[in-house]
Amino acid sequence: MHACRNIFKEQDKKLEAQIYKLNEKIRTLNKDELTYSPLFTTDIIHNSKTIKNKRTRTSTTRKTFSFWLYADGIHPGPLLAKVWLMKITKHALINCWNTDQ
Repeated sequence: MHACRNIFKEQDKKLEAQIYKLNEKIRTLNKDELTYSPLFTTDIIHNSKTIKNKRTRTSTTRKTFSFWLYADGIHPGPLLAKVWLMKITKHALINCWNTDQ
């Protein structure tokens, strides 16, 4: 186990905040253009652990990200790239060749 794992937790929180901020800007831009973009974050996020609070009798599910799907922390690895290409292709087909709009 790494000695400074709290540093990594803090970095993960900052990265998560930056991802959400970027996605919000993309959604705003797409809204102005009357379109949308595929939700790429859903391919790396998963619910990992349910935490129960005995005092309040509630439970919450902690979200985690599978950053190992990135080749270098920024660019998608081969598997993630294929999934994203499929999403982009579907989106392009709907937006470019859909005559019902």
